[in-house]
Amino acid sequence: MVHSRAAASLSYESPGGTDVHARTVEHKAVVRAWVADLARRAGAQDPQLLARHLTLLIDGGLSVGVLDADPAAADAAKSAARVLVDATLHATKPRRSTVRTRTPGGR
Repeated sequence: MVHSRAAASLSYESPGGTDVHARTVEHKAVVRAWVADLARRAGAQDPQLLARHLTLLIDGGLSVGVLDADPAAADAAKSAARVLVDATLHATKPRRSTVRTRTPGGR
C-alpha cells in the first residue's frame, strides 16, 4: 500500500488513467472507508460525511506540510479534526466510545 504522504503527493502529479493514479485513488478510498468506520464506531450520525471532512483535512495537511515544509500544518489539521469530531459527536450522542485507531494495513 502506498504511504499516505506519497499518495497525497502522487495524486496531484499523476494523470488520470495511469497505474499510479489508480493506486492512489484506491488508497484514498481505503483510508476514507477506514475513517468512516472509526466515525461510525464512535457514534457519528453521518460517518461518511465526517470521513469526507476528515480525509480532506488529511490531504490538505499533507499537501501543506510537503509544499510549505511546515511542521505546524499537522497540528493545525489535528486541531481542526478535533473540532469536527467533537461537534459531530456532541450533536448526535452525549457519550463517546473508545475507538482503537489502527491505520489501514495494521500499522
